[in-house]
Amino acid sequence: MESGESLVSAAALIRLLIFLLYATAGLFAYLRVVPHLASTPRRLASLMLGAQALIIAVALLIQPSSSFEDWLWRLDWKYNIPSTFASTQLALVGAVALATAWQAKTRSLRYRLYLIGIGAFFLVLARDEYFDIHDTNPIIDIAYIAVGAAIAIASVASVWRSPWRQWLWQACLLIGMAMYVFAALLMDELIPLGVRPDALRLDGCLRFAFLEESLEIFGVWLILLAVLGHFSRLAPSPALRVGRAFYLTPVIWILALVLMGGIHPITVQVRAAPASVEFNSGEYLHAHRIGGGSNAIHVHLYLTPRSWNHDGLGYSVHLVDQATGDSVAGSDAVANLRLDFLLSPRYQPVFREWTSVIVPPDAPRNRALWVVLSLWREEKGEFVSHKVIDSGLKALNETQVVLGELVLPVEPSAPPRRALATFSNGFALVDFMMPERARPGETLDITFAWQSARDAGKDFAQFLHLGHQETGSWWVYDQAPLGTRLPTRLWYSGLADSEVWEVPLPADLAVGRYEVYTGLYRTRDQERLSVSDTEGLPAVDDRVRIGSLTIASARNGAEG
Repeated sequence: MESGESLVSAAALIRLLIFLLYATAGLFAYLRVVPHLASTPRRLASLMLGAQALIIAVALLIQPSSSFEDWLWRLDWKYNIPSTFASTQLALVGAVALATAWQAKTRSLRYRLYLIGIGAFFLVLARDEYFDIHDTNPIIDIAYIAVGAAIAIASVASVWRSPWRQWLWQACLLIGMAMYVFAALLMDELIPLGVRPDALRLDGCLRFAFLEESLEIFGVWLILLAVLGHFSRLAPSPALRVGRAFYLTPVIWILALVLMGGIHPITVQVRAAPASVEFNSGEYLHAHRIGGGSNAIHVHLYLTPRSWNHDGLGYSVHLVDQATGDSVAGSDAVANLRLDFLLSPRYQPVFREWTSVIVPPDAPRNRALWVVLSLWREEKGEFVSHKVIDSGLKALNETQVVLGELVLPVEPSAPPRRALATFSNGFALVDFMMPERARPGETLDITFAWQSARDAGKDFAQFLHLGHQETGSWWVYDQAPLGTRLPTRLWYSGLADSEVWEVPLPADLAVGRYEVYTGLYRTRDQERLSVSDTEGLPAVDDRVRIGSLTIASARNGAEG
């Protein structure tokens, strides 16, 4: 390093920015806004500001001696002290707003509905802050923005011609909501979690997530000032009685969070599929979630480790061809690249991990793929796989479990063809090719071309019936329409594919002329699907005739 240059600690820079936030905006609000509150709301506002300043200071200055201590105070992690406080403060906003609406019986109905809307909205946000519900569906974020915008518009409209004191509380509300939205939504998109500006020589990576969480907490405190200001405008006697009950709100809310976390299973909280997989190393997989598309598959895991020490713990996710057993794509990840914390129904710590499997361009399409998981730990430079000792999922082998299955679809390149046979589940047989003659003991090659107008989700089998014209005897052969490579439960809307059947004819098959029929049935109950022919007429016995086949003797076949 050249003389005169110095390294600036990235952590110190973030601490400085947060300190400036509280030393300027926080101090100004405390000195110029809080004194306008009634006595009980003023003490509550001061208490909440002091509590958040203390929590943030400890979170920024603590030197964790263990993984547990790191989680307990980390600002950008869930289900710890900072996140519980953030959720409680949001719940306090909701409680104060609802209490104000309840006490303001002499005010207009419009005003009371306005407060009820604020109260209900912030109670929903408080639950989301703790359980991270919006992460399961991006539409929830859009709904939050819409409701927040409606509250902001209503706030401006309610004080358009009001005294300055009422403007003071609405200004706190609007500024607090703007800070909360900026931190909660925009900051994630505009600022990466770790950057090194060229103008500074930084030692380490700027963790803007810490600043983001501090802005959220402070913004909600400004909103709390606003609703406390509305509450202070009530008559002194009800404000005094009800205001003291606000001190119980944090205790009641924390108990409610414990109950919500204990009553609702983790699979409901995160909309994941249950797994119940136990490994010999002590790790336990509670649930999983699979998403993504044709270019990348995203896998979320919800697991309880054997201890708080995750050093060396990792997991691998592979897409495995069901027919061949070959891995077509995979991803290896070390646990706790990011830590989200939940409680299982038995109050076990549950950590969320996720990884993305990038699908290569040459990955096979229209083939059934398993999503396979394995856990391992790096020990002395070696990667030791963990054995599965109990599982509610299908086990591929002693170290791998199948999380689910999927198919990489093929985009249709041609319009749907006219169907030769249309089945009641949306499948259509659009073409077939079959020889006119064969001999006993030979392999009969038949090509079937299929289309699907909807997602199937069920297993169906296709039957082939050969009916002897003279004797009336039947020979039957069944298999999946597209073979083992793509069971019908994975067929999707728009599928168009074909398969060559290699049908082994028995050596003692009687010679003569056969009528050839085909159809589908559910494998679960052997029930045939109703089918209509090319004219749209229902087929007799739920099967359609596709042609005729002559079985010739070996001598006649040679002469022919």
